Parts: sequence; C-alpha cells; structure tokens
Amino acid sequence: MSNDRYRFKLGDFECLAICDVDQGGGNSEWFPNIPPEVSRPILEKMNVDPDDFNNAMTCLAVNTGTDWVLLDTGMGFVREDAKLAQILEQENIQPRHIILTHLDLDHYAGLITTDNTPAFPDAQIHICRDAWELFTSDSYYEANKDTYDRREHLSIVKNQVQLVEWDKEFLPGFHLISLPGHRDHHAGIEVESNGEKLLYAGDVVCHPLHIEHLDWHCMADSYHDVARETRIKFAQMVAESGSLTLIYHFEFPGLGHVIQDGDGWKWQPLAILKETNLRGEHNGQR
Repeated sequence: MSNDRYRFKLGDFECLAICDVDQGGGNSEWFPNIPPEVSRPILEKMNVDPDDFNNAMTCLAVNTGTDWVLLDTGMGFVREDAKLAQILEQENIQPRHIILTHLDLDHYAGLITTDNTPAFPDAQIHICRDAWELFTSDSYYEANKDTYDRREHLSIVKNQVQLVEWDKEFLPGFHLISLPGHRDHHAGIEVESNGEKLLYAGDVVCHPLHIEHLDWHCMADSYHDVARETRIKFAQMVAESGSLTLIYHFEFPGLGHVIQDGDGWKWQPLAILKETNLRGEHNGQR
C-alpha cells in the first residue's frame, strides 16, 4: 500500500482513499475530560506516543463509471504540504461532483486555490442545506468574527454549490446521514453500489478510543453530549450492517469496521482485514 493512496472496490465503484495530510500532533489533550494518567497508559498500550500520535486527513475519490465523485477536499490553500490536488492530477482524476461532510477548514479548504479562485471550477459542490444556511448566515457571521471566515471562503465557490437534503439520494449511490455533535449539521456520506455500502464518517469520531470509550470527549467537538449520542448511533448502525467505514482522522487509509465488543464496540482497522487479502482489493462487506 502506498503511504498516500489506497485503491479498493465497492460493488461496481472504484475507490481511491487519498491522504491529503499525514501528521502527528495528537496527544492526551484530545480527551479533555480524561486525566492524562488514565489516557496515557492506554495510548502506550496501543503502541502510540501519547504526546504525538497520528492525525491523518483522508479524502475519498469514487469512480461511479460515469463520473468521479470526491468526498471532502482536505487542507488546500491552508497548508503547503497538502497533497490532494497533486495526487488527483497524477491519477488523472477530475471530479465532477464534490461532497462535504461539514464546513471546517480541513474538509473544505481544498476547494480554493492560494490565488482565491475555485480549485475545481467545473465541479458541482454538494453541501447539506442546513449547514450551508447556518454557516453563511448573518447571525452566525456576527457571532463568530473571531474565527476563520467561512462565509468569505465559501463565497468563492457559491455558484457551484448544490444544497442537499438529509436521507435523500442526490447522486446515484450517495446520500447524507445526519451525525451531529462534532459540528452543527455534521454529515456522514453513505455510498452504495451493487448492494455494498461504505460510510464515509468524517469527524464523527477522531480517535479509535472515542469508539471504545463513549464517555471520553473529543477536544474538537462542539457539543459533547450530542456527539456521544451520535457515536452510539454510528457504532450501532455500522456494526449491525457490517458496512465498511472510512474515518477522516484515523491512521491512513482510515478504513475498517466497527465491531461489537461485549456491551460496547471497538475499531477493527483495515490492516487486520488485509491479512486475507494482501493486494488491498477489498469490498464493502465483511
């Protein structure tokens, strides 16, 4: 497996997981309600440095047979080491459609070049209607002037935006699932082809320990109680269905399954599943 791209099949769809940025920076502060003396030994047992563990950013390109669909766009103009645009060019991928899980910089900044022009001028950009209306509203803008200016950024691509409703197929094989808590109107993107499903889960969790320990907060979440309930919904849904899942900030390629573990759940990464398939040709079912 390349360290920045991973190919797999989902039904009749060809998929390419793309590592836009792969960095450290995670630490025990990711779990703000858990004392370091509790979290550190658990992280060490996972063979990770509790002061500097992985924080990847993985986008997904899907070839439906008629068009390329890109899920999230990475850091774009924000970071010089963002690789999504370069990898898409190398792979000769020109997305016709782009779908965003939510409107945080590390998920939408790839829409915009360093010259403040659209990076994908010929693509339609699909965003949850509720999220777009909130984050571009005057009331939100006035209340959040001290943070980065989503509205200014998104105005650059607004003519390309298509607003999407929850739980309705807006492209063949694609629909949005409401998974709030990390942000208002955070979305998961369900992809289905020929009976096989993948849930591109965005930031519904940011570390596998948030699945194993549902009461552990994530420092990046806006609404901890809502995020906890959403993690339960998410874990139940994908564990029962057996759907392949891609989680944005997990160690690249971020693919795996959530499986039942007693009364709770745990993360089973693709690295375990590859033992039976060393070429990395994996379908959407266990």
